Amino acid sequence: MGLELQGSSRNTRPRLFSRIGLPSYVLNRTGFSLAEQIVSLQRGDVLIMMAQKSPHREGLTTLREAARLGIPTILLTQATDSRFSEMSQVVIHVPRGENGRVPLHGTVMVCLEMLVLSVASTASQRTIRSMKRINDLHKAIGKSGGRKG
Repeated sequence: MGLELQGSSRNTRPRLFSRIGLPSYVLNRTGFSLAEQIVSLQRGDVLIMMAQKSPHREGLTTLREAARLGIPTILLTQATDSRFSEMSQVVIHVPRGENGRVPLHGTVMVCLEMLVLSVASTASQRTIRSMKRINDLHKAIGKSGGRKG
């Protein structure tokens, strides 16, 4: 979950988990649209949440639903003393810049990629099978990039 994800970051990180054979999706909307995303959570999932200090309703609601379902939560944050931290099972301190300045998303993205690599290494056969299948499918599609020809 990350309501502040910008541009391609919104879709790239979940795709990295999919590439190693783990279905994943993003929770990044607000209001009713977020409720529609949250309802997809199920036992066996793991919630990776990126958040700052302010305990917004979207994050609190998502964490409460994860707790209700017994879904473990990994929080990536600079605010290790936040309400979100109290509600998460694992808190990874990720510096995002200085107070009063624009937050830097790069360190969070690097941390996410480290998590993907760690998970991939614990299930290397699944990762290799998934990557091989993706490459086979890519070859079948061709290099047209979706263009006919």
